[in-house]
Amino acid sequence: MAADERFRLGKWDGSLEGLVDYFTLDTETTGAQDSEFERLLTQERIRLNNRGGFIYDPRFLRYSVNTLFGLNQEKFSTNGDDQSSDTTLEGYALFASILPLGPSTLNLEAERDKSFFSRELGGRTIQENENYEATLLLKGIYIPSTFRYSDERRELDSRTANSFSRRDEREKTFEYRGERGWLNSQMAFEYEYIDFMDVLLPNLDFESHDVDFRYSLDFGPELNRRWDSDLRYFERSGVSDLTTVEVRETLRVEHSEDLQTRSRYSFTRFEVEGGETDAHQGLFTLDYIINSNLDMTVDMESVYQKFQTGNRQSHSGDLEFNYVKGIPRNGVVNVSLEGGLTYDKNDFATSQTLVPQEPHTFATPVALPIALNNRFVIVSTVVVTKTATGPLPVGCIAPPAPPILLVEGQDYLLETNNDVTEIVPIPCAGTTPGINPGDTIAVDYQFTVSPSRETLENRYSAFASVSYGWIRVFGSHSQSNENLLSGRDEIFLDDRVSDKVGIELIYKIPWLRAGFLAEEEFERSTRERFDSLRLRQTLSATLTPRLRLTANATQEFTEFERPRERDRTTLTNRAALNYTPFSGLFLNAFAEYIEFRDSTSDDQRSFRTGASARWFIRRVEVIPSVEFFRQDRGNVETREFQAVLRVIRRF
Repeated sequence: MAADERFRLGKWDGSLEGLVDYFTLDTETTGAQDSEFERLLTQERIRLNNRGGFIYDPRFLRYSVNTLFGLNQEKFSTNGDDQSSDTTLEGYALFASILPLGPSTLNLEAERDKSFFSRELGGRTIQENENYEATLLLKGIYIPSTFRYSDERRELDSRTANSFSRRDEREKTFEYRGERGWLNSQMAFEYEYIDFMDVLLPNLDFESHDVDFRYSLDFGPELNRRWDSDLRYFERSGVSDLTTVEVRETLRVEHSEDLQTRSRYSFTRFEVEGGETDAHQGLFTLDYIINSNLDMTVDMESVYQKFQTGNRQSHSGDLEFNYVKGIPRNGVVNVSLEGGLTYDKNDFATSQTLVPQEPHTFATPVALPIALNNRFVIVSTVVVTKTATGPLPVGCIAPPAPPILLVEGQDYLLETNNDVTEIVPIPCAGTTPGINPGDTIAVDYQFTVSPSRETLENRYSAFASVSYGWIRVFGSHSQSNENLLSGRDEIFLDDRVSDKVGIELIYKIPWLRAGFLAEEEFERSTRERFDSLRLRQTLSATLTPRLRLTANATQEFTEFERPRERDRTTLTNRAALNYTPFSGLFLNAFAEYIEFRDSTSDDQRSFRTGASARWFIRRVEVIPSVEFFRQDRGNVETREFQAVLRVIRRF
């Protein structure tokens, strides 16, 4: 090989990018001073990339180099106070692969990125990430394995109109993954270690170990049996200590085309500060197709839970029939009937027990209060941890990486009404994380139980619908009654009756699809009582081959009697238009209106509209956009306007 062939640069490419971003924000608060913010941001970037280079031989070492250089110029005014700032952007990404085609491959990566994000409420975020990573792939051994080590440093400075936040985090990660498949079986083993350090707030440091082993086997004379086994161990120390052990064993058997059974055993152990719980669960399901119109399902379940203060066991059985039949004029009738019994027994030394890591996810676009799963909660024992975050709302600075220990009165409120306790979210504000739409939390708490009692619950439900393609009418009724067999704590009994009726209309032709749904639900139980009406309209129209319109609207009206009296109304409306006048030009426009009214909280209304385009002119891409947003919440009115022009020249 010639000397000049022992080192070869790859193919060069890159881009020049210019950005102009104009943003205004006005906030009016009744009884307080108004706030005005205006910002003009210009940005220039150049990216240079070299891909496909090698040293000595492509089979020995391949590499790539990516670089970024940029400038930001910002002028902003807060309530008449003019300021300006200039910021440089720089970054690189280096990648090398040693023996990429061999039985063993080592990949090395180094990355540094400094980025600038314009923030709502007239703020900005400067973020610097630095990451070094090594990955070893052993492809030629008995169990193909991957080892990965990474060391990442994240520094972030955020500012809004009236708050500032700084983060400095370091995260070291080691991962192993090995998996192999044989003729009738598969095996996978995964291990992950995380060492998270918060340089500024050491109390948020934590370490975690996550081990997961999975094995599956297809066996039997016709491979009609499948066994799945899963063992997981997780341990987190530092902020919000937690240890979990999970074992799941599942057996599926296809006895014939019409008869299938599934058997499952699971064991779960939670250890948190304040206690531990064990749970054993056994489940058996039988599915039987009686004929082409009728099928049957049998479910049997046993659960045994061990707490520090005692034990709880539950045994249940359910039988369900589902009937589907065609009727004249291309109609379909569907009828389902289900009934079951549950025997439940408590044997506790005290009248209190612990629930660890109960998960809840808040809805979007409005985070509503969520009731905990158990009644008679001891409020002083509640601990709430945010385990996953949704989209970052307006005016909020990105929080540290989960888990985030939340503070009552700052991030959420606890409200108890008629023995039901709710987590009432408080939205984020600046550096306060709060609870926002799309967030997931885990709740540890203790609740009062009957120390010694036995109950028998009987339940049944029925569902029926008739569909003729363009129209569907449906209704359901379910009821459960809990009876005390021994003990005297009747306040813990829970009875429930639920009814739902509805109608759905669908209209379809080649260029148009429209739908309408109306359903009303009546819920009566010891835990909650409410009446709810839900309406939904959808429209999708291809007006021309290049013009498409979509629209949807939902209205929900709910009257609660329990756990507390209140009325709630949620209105969501959205329309979007997509137009492609010719190849290379894409136009989009949208409008969205959301209204939320609750008799126990401030009303919320928001309106958002905007338009954007992408225009490709040979190697040049032009992306203009404009957006307006208005939100009214209680006595605060917020208005935003943003216009952006981005031009990219690729080479």
